Amino acid sequence: MSAEENKAAFHRIIEAWNRGNPDTLDELVAPNVVRYYHGHGLVTDDGLEEYKQRLGHAHDIYADLQLTIKDIIAEGDTVMARVALQGRHVGQVPGRPAPDNKLWGVQYCSLTHWQEGKVVEERWFWGQWEHL
Repeated sequence: MSAEENKAAFHRIIEAWNRGNPDTLDELVAPNVVRYYHGHGLVTDDGLEEYKQRLGHAHDIYADLQLTIKDIIAEGDTVMARVALQGRHVGQVPGRPAPDNKLWGVQYCSLTHWQEGKVVEERWFWGQWEHL
């Protein structure tokens, strides 16, 4: 796929997160995808099913979850995007303050590598969560 097609597919992943629709990821994410989360300790997801579980878990923790692409660039099989995430904190996260039903947000950068129209590797570089 071209860089522009990969960017369009990344937009579809963000739409899946916003709608809370993990089944859309079947079309866009490789079954053996590896995801890394930098910024709050390194955590990895191994495989599509774990990725889909993380999407559902995020909606359990943050009501009205909304991701917005702020910047996106692509070259070849790589897409880099700066994304703003926000939602009302309604679910418990280990090691974090108790739910307060307030709007929280964070910005992160996502670096994705694509093969045959699917993400095979993704790295999230997190900022600091804050009340909005």
